[in-house]
Amino acid sequence: MVLSSQKTGWPAENIRLLLKACMADDGARGAWDKWLRIRNIDDVNWAELRLLATLANRINTIDPDTSEKPRLEGIRRFVWSMNQIRLDRSIQVIDLLQHAGIPVMLLKGMARIATNPSLAAARFVRDVDLLVHSGCLEKACDILIKNGWRPVNGVLPGKSRAEPFSRILAAHDENNPDNKNFHVDIHRSAIHYGRSGTFDDAFWDRCKEGTIRDRTIKVPSETDQFLHAIVHATISDPERPVDWVIDAMDAARNVDWQLLAHEIDRRRAGAAVANTLEYLAEDLGLEIPVAIRKLVERDRRNPLYKLEVEVYWRLPENRIKYGGVYRKLAEWARSRHCLYKAKNRNTLWVGRRLADTGSALEPRSDVMAPVLDFEIGKTDIVKENCIIDIETSENIRTDIHFDLLLDDIWFGRLLIPQSGSGKSGKPVIWRFEIPFNDHVNNNRPNPELRLLLLDEQSKVPDKVPEGLKIALLVNREKRATVSTTGYKQGYSSGIS
Repeated sequence: MVLSSQKTGWPAENIRLLLKACMADDGARGAWDKWLRIRNIDDVNWAELRLLATLANRINTIDPDTSEKPRLEGIRRFVWSMNQIRLDRSIQVIDLLQHAGIPVMLLKGMARIATNPSLAAARFVRDVDLLVHSGCLEKACDILIKNGWRPVNGVLPGKSRAEPFSRILAAHDENNPDNKNFHVDIHRSAIHYGRSGTFDDAFWDRCKEGTIRDRTIKVPSETDQFLHAIVHATISDPERPVDWVIDAMDAARNVDWQLLAHEIDRRRAGAAVANTLEYLAEDLGLEIPVAIRKLVERDRRNPLYKLEVEVYWRLPENRIKYGGVYRKLAEWARSRHCLYKAKNRNTLWVGRRLADTGSALEPRSDVMAPVLDFEIGKTDIVKENCIIDIETSENIRTDIHFDLLLDDIWFGRLLIPQSGSGKSGKPVIWRFEIPFNDHVNNNRPNPELRLLLLDEQSKVPDKVPEGLKIALLVNREKRATVSTTGYKQGYSSGIS
């Protein structure tokens, strides 16, 4: 059970008790005792488990005689072990980008660990967030794709502030099973408030050096890390993480409050940080200077910035529907720039519903597994678009996605919107025409085309919806699967 939170950006009551036990100078023991009375350590949620690792570092101070010390130490070791794996994955990505001449800066939890290595056992890191200059965004995306990553959203370079990448077939990677929950987020801007102007130039000017695995890597200044933490806390996340509190309180020891006031002022971020600063002051005793409090009250009185904060607190899929215009107007008022716009590549193909099903490719084979392999043939004879027909039955009522790979390199995604059946209840056929000439070359003498079925979380599912059929045509010839010997992760060829 998670108790309800009091204000936007404030943690739930049970989480607040743990945070107070972890970080407050006064009342830590009382908060820990109260948490133990209302919660059972055998039934903690994921957010509480992460905080128990933080608590393990000071349990000898606030409750030296507790019988829970061995379990807290076990949780601390678990978080440390998981973070070591993520540190290894992160440095691989950082090396790829830096060797290509792309400057990168760590953000969020990984930046705190690079700044304060002792947090590796106390602050769980879900993924790695890297800031790149907007001019390097496409190059950074290309490098990741060529090295076995794929954009989670299927669009490049993407319209959002950050583009998440995941490993291809990570959930079935026998060598690295942890990859299934690990993302690399490539940011073109650090903070939502001021995402379209030149605000981040100061981040780069003030950045310092941190260390990960004996590598030197850029991280934001302590003041910018504090600002990033308290701002990001107001952006809705389905997991409702509270790691931002750990980051903020750790960075607060070295914050330049005058500089922070300047950043809040020029970004007009007072309304955004109002509730988070109030929480840090009220619950954890952080002293907030008067100058910053005045900026908060100024921006709180501005209805546009107040509405903007309310929009960002909604889940991403609801932000445009519920007040996206306020977000755009606030950004214009802040930076005199429209929201960031990029000309996306042609990497997302939406199926065209065939009115005349008699013109569809025959025969269409049942999709039996989420991984489908096709042999394309010699690339020097690929002169026409590849045609893919996918049949969906009345049993399928959600969007259908397939990622497209050539020789295990991602190059696009297929989308069947709200498929299901037609009014007659008969199956529907969707056609895709893929311009292969844009993706194949003579360096690939006999490429394989791989289709990966995705679920709503953009992951390869264990099961395939019933009633899904497919046919594929290249150079006017129907293509079959490569073999029936099975995919290396244990899938069959996928078609019967």
